[in-house]
Amino acid sequence: MPFEVSNIREEDCRAVAEMDELATRGWPLALAMDEEARRQGKNRKEMIEGMMLHHFKEPNPASALLKVTDSETGALVSVGQWSWQLEEKEEKVESEAPVAEEGAVKKAKDQQNSVWNAMREESERVRKASYGNKPHFKLQFLITHPDWQRKGAGSMLVKHGCELADEAGLISVLTASAAGWHLYERYGFKVFEHHDMDLRPFGVEGSEPRRFMIREPQPKTKP
Repeated sequence: MPFEVSNIREEDCRAVAEMDELATRGWPLALAMDEEARRQGKNRKEMIEGMMLHHFKEPNPASALLKVTDSETGALVSVGQWSWQLEEKEEKVESEAPVAEEGAVKKAKDQQNSVWNAMREESERVRKASYGNKPHFKLQFLITHPDWQRKGAGSMLVKHGCELADEAGLISVLTASAAGWHLYERYGFKVFEHHDMDLRPFGVEGSEPRRFMIREPQPKTKP
């Protein structure tokens, strides 16, 4: 089956959002995102498309949006994003929060009920407890169309980033879903922390298993 890896283009953003909706349908975490989108008068597909378009409006030179397509039909098979930090950074010192005004208090409460904000806080906590500000590569997301899963497309995107990290001699990090963590293990990722994210505060019964994984750089094998 002929697959090829290339950069996502701006005109792919809607198709990426549609793929995300299909691939995560019924997942508790996706349901929590749906609930949040509804509270904002939107739907999650629109939110995902907007996030993707933002990458093109404000491009990040330390990030790559990638896709796998069927080279015969052009069908979008899998998408992912790798980002990287090549130099160690100093830890920012958090300043004391100012007294909040009424509008800021409402915004803070909305953020407390945001599953997106909860995931960012979770990621930041794990970062500080594990690799800190060390140089690294990070797999931000990986999505494969349900019709193409377990055919090697997602593996191509994982391998792509791991090879870049190995070439730079840097660790790789990611957060794995229950569906994907065995794939990452095959590429040398090991679980640093595992816990279930309680989704009841975000309007969904149940929890989402979250595995935070780290991979040490691997030396090139001799031909």
